[in-house]
Amino acid sequence: MMRIGVFEAKYLIHGLGGKCKMFNTGRDEITVFTSREIADQIKQELNTEEYEWVIKREDQSGYSFLKEVEKICNERIDLLFVNTVTRVTPFLLFNPECKKILRIHNSNYWFKWTQSYKKYYQFAVSEGKPQYSGIMEYLDPLVNAAMGPFARKIIMHRYDALSVEYQPLKKYITDSFHYTRNIYVIPNLLYEGETTSIKHDKIRFVVPGVISNNRRDYSVIFSIFKELLSKYRKRIELYLLGIPRGEYGCDVINNFRGLKEAGYPLFYYEGNEYIPETEFRTVLAASDIIISPLYLDFYHKGVHEIYSQTKSTGAISDAIRYAKPLFVPDGFEVAEELKTSVLTYADAGDLKQKLEVLINNTNELHRLQNAAVVNSEKFSLEKMRAYCGRMVDEVLNR
Repeated sequence: MMRIGVFEAKYLIHGLGGKCKMFNTGRDEITVFTSREIADQIKQELNTEEYEWVIKREDQSGYSFLKEVEKICNERIDLLFVNTVTRVTPFLLFNPECKKILRIHNSNYWFKWTQSYKKYYQFAVSEGKPQYSGIMEYLDPLVNAAMGPFARKIIMHRYDALSVEYQPLKKYITDSFHYTRNIYVIPNLLYEGETTSIKHDKIRFVVPGVISNNRRDYSVIFSIFKELLSKYRKRIELYLLGIPRGEYGCDVINNFRGLKEAGYPLFYYEGNEYIPETEFRTVLAASDIIISPLYLDFYHKGVHEIYSQTKSTGAISDAIRYAKPLFVPDGFEVAEELKTSVLTYADAGDLKQKLEVLINNTNELHRLQNAAVVNSEKFSLEKMRAYCGRMVDEVLNR
């Protein structure tokens, strides 16, 4: 029996629950290192008695918790899966003696030596909120931008293997950076047969994700559904399954509020709190089509990333978990396993035309939905547990 650790102490990403299930093959002991807030979220979907829990105390610093995790790993963990590196500096001082796998969410951020100093500085000042005053407020982001790539290389070198969410990311890292250690593809979410059929009268279109100006193009969604909801208001409905951020998010909601007040069947969320996980799951499970109008270009802490090539997106994991067809923009790299249910569109007109085909052709809609189920079954709990079992064996025996 092996002792496996799964570590996530910062972000409320629902993928942690999926990792726990995948590693819980019945042959190993699983220890979950996380915060109280995250633990309370994922315990809703886990049999908690099957895991050992090490919870970060409210009065405990991030660095102190890292050192506690390191101590426990040195004493009784054979393999540690690190789901997110939150801040580079503390992780420079974190190096358990056990075997380790690092989750990579942004490929260029970890592998490229260069980054945009201007973009990093803008991020650090606007979002990072430097703790220093005076000259250090301006120097600190630049020092981090200069030293960050070196620090990340040191950290990554300590790990025995990497994990990514999406197959094209593995290909990109292997082809572009000639990484020679193993890279394992593990989606954030897995398919557990939650839904396979329509359970309501209308065709439900869902756009999941935070409504912000640097992630998704909601002008495409507004222009299309302003027409579709008017034309097919008795046959379709639209859910914006994300909270608005900033002035852009508020403007988007205001635009859609006008349609809703006119009697169009659409739903959205207001305020700054996360949508409850149970509600998020209920809406997606009852959906028919997921649409993700992504901007493919994205900057992560000053580093240029491309969704589906160098950076993963939660829309893929949502499509897998709920077995739903997914529409994404042209240029999105679709993995071979998902090509029959993840479709691309060139522009708003092209997307509108393709959605109208599904609205007016029930057989085509069902064919696409059946293809989504077939594709999701490739990532079932049983298959992902077998995959993770092989991964554990390979890393421990390397």
